[in-house]
Amino acid sequence: WLKPFWLKPWLVSLLDLVTRCHGVASVLQLVSMPHVRGVATRLARRDRARDRGFLRDHPPGLRSLLVPTLVVEQVRTMVKSLELHRVHDGASGGVSHFAR
Repeated sequence: WLKPFWLKPWLVSLLDLVTRCHGVASVLQLVSMPHVRGVATRLARRDRARDRGFLRDHPPGLRSLLVPTLVVEQVRTMVKSLELHRVHDGASGGVSHFAR
């Protein structure tokens, strides 16, 4: 029976030693996975995407909300109703508990 290379006793001992001395982050830097970009490369790629306009911050006063696909239209309707409720509260100068 052949053991995978990561179960070899000498490698387990080395990783245990590095973990105890320098923490898990050092171990993760030692063990590089194939087909995975390095940290510096990922940060550079993210910066390029932001500079080219692919990543944008939320507009002021707005946030994203993840909802299931099945309820998207109902949630949109509810948001429009709440926005109209806020407009009516502003026009009346008061705050009402119910949106009627």
